[in-house]
Amino acid sequence: MPPSDFWNHNALLVSPENMRLLQECLDTLFSWKKTLYEKRENAVGYQLRQNGEQALLYLEAAPWAGQLDKALHRLRKVDQELDQALQRQEAASPASVDHFGVRVESLEEWQQRLRIAKRLEKDRPDLHLKVTVIEKPVTKGGREYQVHQCYIKIGLLGPVRNTFEMSCIVPSVS
Repeated sequence: MPPSDFWNHNALLVSPENMRLLQECLDTLFSWKKTLYEKRENAVGYQLRQNGEQALLYLEAAPWAGQLDKALHRLRKVDQELDQALQRQEAASPASVDHFGVRVESLEEWQQRLRIAKRLEKDRPDLHLKVTVIEKPVTKGGREYQVHQCYIKIGLLGPVRNTFEMSCIVPSVS
């Protein structure tokens, strides 16, 4: 019998000064239902699925998260190895850095959210977004599919683990 494990949640600690803008960004990009996170005033949860026990994202304001971001920014100016490592991560393909994958149900929904992400990237520099689009054909089980991927880097989350992959897979029309 296969295990009955399922992915429950991801919890991200963010700088308190970024919390309001981060919620505004996620509320605009995604249609996720907001939920309480243990009724904490400095936290918010997002429910990605109907099942309230699967696919949850929690954000919590933590002063030390902001301190860490500032320390990394300051230290990379004097530590060449740290700066090179962060530069390599920033230059890497978004598919090869830590990221959170979100699958949407239809190509229309994917395209709509992509338009929103690109608009926010252009019009809202305060949200620190970078959007990368990858579309490619794949073969799976003898069938051709078109994979639509959009990587949305949200700098408000900090310098690492700040990217969402939004994807949609549709059968290719032969």
